[in-house]
Order: sequence, then structure tokens, then C-alpha cells
Amino acid sequence: MERTSQEPLPAASRLDEATRIVRQTAWRTQTGGLVMVSKRFGSVLRMSLLASALSLAPPVSAGLSYSGVFSAPGSGGLNGSYYAIGQEAHQSFAAAWLTQVNSLQLTLNLMPPSPWYSNNLKEPLEFSFELNGTTVGSTRYLPNTVPGQWQPRDLDFDFAPLFDAAGKWTLRMVVSDAATPCVACGSIMLSANNPFEISIPEPNGLALVALGLVAAGLLYRRR
Repeated sequence: MERTSQEPLPAASRLDEATRIVRQTAWRTQTGGLVMVSKRFGSVLRMSLLASALSLAPPVSAGLSYSGVFSAPGSGGLNGSYYAIGQEAHQSFAAAWLTQVNSLQLTLNLMPPSPWYSNNLKEPLEFSFELNGTTVGSTRYLPNTVPGQWQPRDLDFDFAPLFDAAGKWTLRMVVSDAATPCVACGSIMLSANNPFEISIPEPNGLALVALGLVAAGLLYRRR
């Protein structure tokens, strides 16, 4: 006998149909959830990779800095000639806008060998550089038997940030290693023309933009 569309399904058939619909709905929900999670994870992963790549890019612009000339070495020590432990030169300067520093660039110049009695070292001589009492780097001059020791030296020191709320800084150079006692160890005469710059670089602009994009993406996905 043929059943019309108006006739209800038997109880067993209705149960089977309901079970099929529930299972199908559950499968779609699960797979849809997996797809959604997969898409969300992929988006976050892509943003993270973009941030990592951009963070390796060079800074967009320089940070705050102070430039000057470290003239004290030309008259410090013993008449400008450094040859014993403890001899030093220091110079103070104020930069109210620069309250944090983590970089020092300095070109250290010697007086030329002639006519000056310069770079007549017989023993190695090492200079350490301090900023507000904290050692930030050093350089070593070798005996005059090693060619080219009197050439200008471009020093570049990076260090943990130093702070001064008033922006007052003191750059000090001191002989940190030499023959002791210094007996006929010769001399080295430093120039009064030693350009320097202290600075605190800005964070990488592109990296900040990338991190902003990641944060925005996460907020969007949460909504």
C-alpha cells in the first residue's frame, strides 16, 4: 500500500531520521569548528611571521642623541701623554632631553708621529671608557713596532641602558692596563679633537607597526 505525504512516519523510522539529522548536524558543527580554528590559527601565524620579518629590518630613524668633541684627552694625563695606570681624562656635558643612553660612538685621534713625540710605546696600553661611572668599552694600543697604531680609531660601544633624570653625563677615559711600574714604556699623545656621540636608538618603527597589526587581528578574531 502506498503511503501519502500526509501520513506520519512510524516511530522507528522517525527515530532513525532524527538520529541521522543529529549526527549530520554534529559532524558539520565539528568540521566547521575545525575549519574555523584552522583559519584563525593560520591568520595569527601569518601575522606573527610578518612581525618577525619586519623586526629584522633596520630602524626607520635614529633616536635621541648628543654629539660633541671629547677634547679632554689632549690635555689630560701627563701633559697629554698617557703611560701609567690610573692616568685619565674626563669631560662633562648636559643634554636635558637625553635621560637614557645605551650607545657611544667615539673617534679617538692621536697626535701624528711627526713632529710630535707620539706613539712611542714600548708596551701595550689600554684605555677604558666610562659614562657616568659605568665602564662601557675599551681599546688597546700596541707597541710602535706594530704599524698603523697612530691612525684614528672609530669606536662603537653598545651597552645596557644608563639613566640620568637631569640629562647630565660625564665621559671618562682612563688607562686600565699598562706596564706597572712603567719603566721606559714610551708615550702616546692624544689629540683634543675626538668627536663622539651618545644616543638611545628608537624602537624599530616597522616592528611596532607589525605588532600593532597582530594585536588588531587578535581583537578582530575575538569579536
